[in-house]
Amino acid sequence: MKVVKNIFLGIALAVSGVALAQAPAPVSIVKDGVSSVGRTPIDCADCEVDQIDKKFMDTDGYENKVAIQQVGGTNQAFARQKNGINNGASINQDGVDNYARTAQFGNDHRVFVTQYGEGNTGRTLQRGRGQYAEQNVVGEFNNASIRQYRRRNEAIQNQEGTYNVVSAYQRGVENVSVQNQSGAYNSAEVVQNGNANAAQQNQLGTYNFANAYQTGAGNVSVQSQETADDGCNFSTTNQEGESNTSCVDQFAGAGGLNCSLVNQFGAENSTVVDQNAMNATNNSCVLQVGVMNKAQVIQGK
Repeated sequence: MKVVKNIFLGIALAVSGVALAQAPAPVSIVKDGVSSVGRTPIDCADCEVDQIDKKFMDTDGYENKVAIQQVGGTNQAFARQKNGINNGASINQDGVDNYARTAQFGNDHRVFVTQYGEGNTGRTLQRGRGQYAEQNVVGEFNNASIRQYRRRNEAIQNQEGTYNVVSAYQRGVENVSVQNQSGAYNSAEVVQNGNANAAQQNQLGTYNFANAYQTGAGNVSVQSQETADDGCNFSTTNQEGESNTSCVDQFAGAGGLNCSLVNQFGAENSTVVDQNAMNATNNSCVLQVGVMNKAQVIQGK
């Protein structure tokens, strides 16, 4: 029932320590296997997720440390650290009406929030040990949220534009989430329960919707979407089991609409979906249950 609920949620979404003088790194959008800012390309065959280049904050091993810098007006920043040692939090805001809230419980956590613009919101919650969270936002009225539980999970969110929404929820050990958005009215969600799962979402344009739900161990999901004109992409991926891989790359031009839904259960299943639409509508639905199944869908104009 949980999987069915997630599927319907995806369909419903489809239709309904950094100096203030230095802006966050540009969002990386991958198309045709080439990264827009020179980061490691995503190979759909291997379904690779970018490594997170962690920022550094020295807490002397035992102290908790909070650094807040704000330029502009009516910005709000809140940082809470409790019941632990060696936690570090950095919040940098430049603009007006930006809001940041961080909370960390346990030991050895790091969080970095950087926001430039107006009306942006960033929230992070980390419990356990050794979690890493980073949010880089440039624009207006963007919303970013990270929640992590247990140990050594990593999440980074990069947003550029207006009215983008991104969220990451990770519970387990050594899960990784990378989310990049550039444009307007984009929505991205990652939910991972288990160990050593990895998810990456790249969105460029307007009205993109992406959801990735992974339960188990060693699952990998990569979703890349780009829209133009009247295009509207949405992609929902559900994976339960171990070592499943899914890579979805969609592009929609004038009047185009891409839609992809991938469900995999078991172990070592692999799916590649590559869609592009200029004056046509592409739809793809892949369901695999078992072990070592492989599926590839390529659709053109």
